[in-house]
Amino acid sequence: MGARTRGDRCALAQRSALPLNETAADTARGHHVDPRAGRITFRQFAEKWVATHTTEVNSRETAERRLRLHACPYIGTRPLPSFQPGHIRAWPGELEANVPAASHTSSSAFAGGPAQ
Repeated sequence: MGARTRGDRCALAQRSALPLNETAADTARGHHVDPRAGRITFRQFAEKWVATHTTEVNSRETAERRLRLHACPYIGTRPLPSFQPGHIRAWPGELEANVPAASHTSSSAFAGGPAQ
């Protein structure tokens, strides 16, 4: 191979900067996904979400309890990017088989129904 020309070096520099430019553009649009986010489990995400969800103590405690009793035992260890629609569709069946009905129906588990 021969020596690179100034034009070759400029083209190489532009191609090298492309991933950085895409990341910057994604970040500016609010679409950037941190690659480390793939290692976050549902439980870790839920804990952070609840901490910032509300300042009302009762609401936060209710959300924490529902996540602790109904979500985390079944999907807490699953990394967020691994979720498929089937995982979520199967979850109510697991709740029905393992938890008293009044504590997991759609009207109460996450929709503001009676706390358990």
